[in-house]
Amino acid sequence: MTQKQFLLRGTFLLTAAGAATRILGFFYRIFLSRTIGAEGIGIFHLTMPVYAFCMAAASGGIQTAISRYCAENFARNNKKGADRILLAGLCVSLLLSALTASLVYRNADRIAEVFLAEARCAALLRILAFSLPFSVIHTCLGGYFIGKKQVKIPASAQIIEQLFRIGFVFFFYRITAKNGRPLSVSAMALGQAAGELCSAGYCTLRCLLQRGSIPADAKAVGNGCAAVSSGRSCPKDLPPKKSSRSPKIRGLLEECRKIIVVSAPLSANRMLICVLQGIEAALLPQQLMRSGLGSSAALSMYGTLNGMTMPLLLFPTAITGALGTLLLPAVSEARVLDRKRQLAKTIEISFRVSLLLGIICFHIFCLFGNDLGNLLFGSPLAGRFILRLAWLCPFLYLNTTLVSVLHGLGKTFAVSLQNSIGFAVRLAAVVLLVPSRGIDGYFLGLFASQFLIFAATLVTLRQSAPLRLPVFSVFGQPLLLCAAGTCGLLLLQRILPLPRNGSWTALMLRAGIYLGFLAVLGLGAAGRKTGGHKKQEDA
Repeated sequence: MTQKQFLLRGTFLLTAAGAATRILGFFYRIFLSRTIGAEGIGIFHLTMPVYAFCMAAASGGIQTAISRYCAENFARNNKKGADRILLAGLCVSLLLSALTASLVYRNADRIAEVFLAEARCAALLRILAFSLPFSVIHTCLGGYFIGKKQVKIPASAQIIEQLFRIGFVFFFYRITAKNGRPLSVSAMALGQAAGELCSAGYCTLRCLLQRGSIPADAKAVGNGCAAVSSGRSCPKDLPPKKSSRSPKIRGLLEECRKIIVVSAPLSANRMLICVLQGIEAALLPQQLMRSGLGSSAALSMYGTLNGMTMPLLLFPTAITGALGTLLLPAVSEARVLDRKRQLAKTIEISFRVSLLLGIICFHIFCLFGNDLGNLLFGSPLAGRFILRLAWLCPFLYLNTTLVSVLHGLGKTFAVSLQNSIGFAVRLAAVVLLVPSRGIDGYFLGLFASQFLIFAATLVTLRQSAPLRLPVFSVFGQPLLLCAAGTCGLLLLQRILPLPRNGSWTALMLRAGIYLGFLAVLGLGAAGRKTGGHKKQEDA
């Protein structure tokens, strides 16, 4: 499989799995709202920052390190080296998860009362503490299979986790309903643990089943016999290698050291981001009240931003997130094999795809933002927020893929530093700009943060890898394509009696016309480019 086929096929599989889990999660939330209620759901989600912090501490950067080093070892046909990396990553992650889980379990009451201000969260924290080791196993094995270019297994594990989580809660609901009792909020935590257990078991089983399938060239490298790869048998008079446990232990400790060196900055950065997000979540409503809003209006504005606007703007990151996940092993493989042309082409393709998606989504949210806010959420304020934040889309989607490329190039510390500085800019905007400018001050901080991360990432990337970005073909063509589609839609609206705005029929019809224009123009441009190449070949 070529690098391009791997990226296209893998992105499709991970995007499909992510979309499936999000759709299942949508119906799951509807079911929970009718059985547990909004208060119970709110209590469970109070525990999520604690769980995210524990996951960042236990396996935040270890999955990235495993994926990177396994991709490098598989590129050299060194399966044993990849297996050692996986074992080292599991040892470090399981040790950290056991330590973290024990701390959460023993201090659940204090965490619930002091940090979460809700004593009922203590029982949920104890249940979630038991799921941490299984989450770690699932995460590490997912990184291993991504490095091995077996995307089907992590994609399947996502769906299995969601299905068992929902299935366990529904099974619990049937039992409680039969006994005439309401469904407890603890069922959500138990469902979370059941989903992680099943996905970890599935990944472990697939890993054990594949242990016997070692390619011939990998065996040759592992045994140190070049004759196997050339079809000849190894000499029989070679003395057998003496097995010694101490070299194996020293090798495992060395792999653990490599894992820690790469993952420590990422884990620390993700833990810091979790803390900063908690501070931002606590500060933003208070600063909005200082700008002149009442308590209810400030909380309503904050809920509209984080509960409606941002999830919609981030929905297309299911594509860029999948692409970014696959870019890490692809870049690592090209780097370790010193394939500079392949590396440059991989980076350029990912940049073009992310930028094109960002510009298209920017135009879509600008054209249909008000309708989406009103029809999806029944909130004119959400529509206005979508219009104001649409310009974030190109930077959000590009940063997702470029950060993964830098991880593949081994620039983990630079990525951690850039993300921390970017989030610090957001926090500074909350403190300094929101009291005087209101929510617009926060929007300025968001834009400055994303632009700063993009600029710093691009500079680091150009210093670390061969990168050629023709200005017109990379930036100009997508802008002209989307501008032409927008002009065609506006012109057609003046000519034809299309339905008025504010209805699903009008929204779907206008969006279909716009995307149809983009498809026709894009296919035409691709056809002219292909024809030009053919003429050059004939000449």
